[in-house]
Amino acid sequence: MELRVSTLRQIEAREGEVAVAAKELAGKIVDAHLQTMARAGVGYDLLTWESDIIELGFLGHALDWMQESGVIRKPADGPFRGCWVLPLEESPEEVDLGEGEAKVLVKSDGIATYTGKDIAYHLWKFGVLGLDFDYRLWSPQGPASTTANPELAQLPASRFGRAARVVNVIDQRQSAPQRAVREALRRLGFEAQAEALYHLAYEVVALSPPAAAALGVDTSEGKTMYTLSGRQGIDVGADDLLDEAERQVRSKARDQTTAARLAASAVRYYLLRFGLNSIINFDFGEALRTSGDTGVYLQYAHARACGILAKVAPVPLPQRVPELTLPEQGLVKLLERFPRVVAEAADSLSPSTLAGYTFSLATAFNDFYEHSDRLYRIEDQELRGLRRGLVDAARGTLARSLELLGLTPLARI
Repeated sequence: MELRVSTLRQIEAREGEVAVAAKELAGKIVDAHLQTMARAGVGYDLLTWESDIIELGFLGHALDWMQESGVIRKPADGPFRGCWVLPLEESPEEVDLGEGEAKVLVKSDGIATYTGKDIAYHLWKFGVLGLDFDYRLWSPQGPASTTANPELAQLPASRFGRAARVVNVIDQRQSAPQRAVREALRRLGFEAQAEALYHLAYEVVALSPPAAAALGVDTSEGKTMYTLSGRQGIDVGADDLLDEAERQVRSKARDQTTAARLAASAVRYYLLRFGLNSIINFDFGEALRTSGDTGVYLQYAHARACGILAKVAPVPLPQRVPELTLPEQGLVKLLERFPRVVAEAADSLSPSTLAGYTFSLATAFNDFYEHSDRLYRIEDQELRGLRRGLVDAARGTLARSLELLGLTPLARI
């Protein structure tokens, strides 16, 4: 325990070989993380370093501010003795008596907790801390990164921070720390910022027994699902997950690049189509099916539309729209809904809303395709123009929907 405290102190103070080694290791971990996330189509604008929050005095400034304002207390007795705590009860005096709920920001040994640093970080996010980072490029093609060394600054500070709204995507087990951050903002007088801080909480991801077995997890207990837990040794590398998905879709794809994109689409879509309050029981068989509500099915629908357009030359749209068939009517109605669905998904921060719409659109397009004459056989130029226009509109809307969900639309599979 003494070694752990000593090590943490050296890292936070950036003192000696331990701090240098920790920073170097953290950099290697971040590089590996960026490579993995790029496989899934995830990128970043800014990497914010916790060590910079400490070195630049963000944490100390925030703690001094909260002490002077009476927002935090340091009980002399009880379970919180010697700690700086944020009372979460209406009567802060209860904390001094060892009663009531409180969040520890600085432990009795002087080590700051994650929540303490997070409060300082959020004061910066909203542009009310009065301090700022310097910024540099993490790599020539990579994201920006904070730095505590002004000699390394490469980017203007005005690009970052000063948020009107902050959305923290963190699982539901972090609800209590998020509540503490919001409460600290409110008690410091930043009511509007506290209201603009939103915790987008989500449930955990588990593995079905076949998926767990495929990824090397011991399934001898016979559970219906295996929740990932680092403490219990149940963990799966994201690269292992994507590798297995690529292996299983390889026979469906024309080359390795297509297989990689198809696998990433399948994994991402499977995670996005569930509501935030649902525990996701990930299963390869379900995620990689070519029919039903899957990313592979959506990609096939988009590729089908691209294939049709490649075979039939552009035709002018008809001056007068002929009477539509029922499948055509269904497709037109869904195409018309697209802007409203995007707005609804954005307002409610609900990717599953857009995922559900995209599946409905792909289904409507396939229904239209199955119940319509092949375009190249249609002699009537007005009817050909109408139906080619519908295919083109469906392709464009499917592509945009996939892009908004973080999936790369595939023209060929």
